[in-house]
Amino acid sequence: MSKTNAFIALLLCGILGEMTWSLAQSGKKKELTVQDYIEIQQLYARYNFAIDASESENMAATFTDDGEFYRGTSVNGLGYDGILKFMQSRRRHGVRHWNSGLVISGNQDQVKGAVYLLTVNVEVKPPTLIEAAKYDDTLVKTPKGWRFKKRVVNPEDGAGPR
Repeated sequence: MSKTNAFIALLLCGILGEMTWSLAQSGKKKELTVQDYIEIQQLYARYNFAIDASESENMAATFTDDGEFYRGTSVNGLGYDGILKFMQSRRRHGVRHWNSGLVISGNQDQVKGAVYLLTVNVEVKPPTLIEAAKYDDTLVKTPKGWRFKKRVVNPEDGAGPR
């Protein structure tokens, strides 16, 4: 084999190797960045502040336009308008939502989140616990940032798993 043919064969092998590596990398899901984690944590905080202040539009805006919101298996609201209507129908003053133990897993296409929830009545002295529950969430990154695609409130009332 001549030096020219050997060089061409080597060049083609290099190009083929690069194409194979690039194709393999393009199939990988992008991992979450530190910025993604921060934005997701802020989404949870915005949700809590909005629901506690009865800011219906701001709370509904934490969901995707086709978002789903459930309490156990019961529907609270479907889609932006359904979630907005749910929020407008429930004015609860003096209630605070506290989250703890946020766990986030997934990639930039879709994230699963879970967090413990305590709701507390702060209008009485001493403040009293209303409910203990856990949120199970599916989140997606939209042009507006991270949003809840599906949120399920699972009360922990001693009734067992739902």
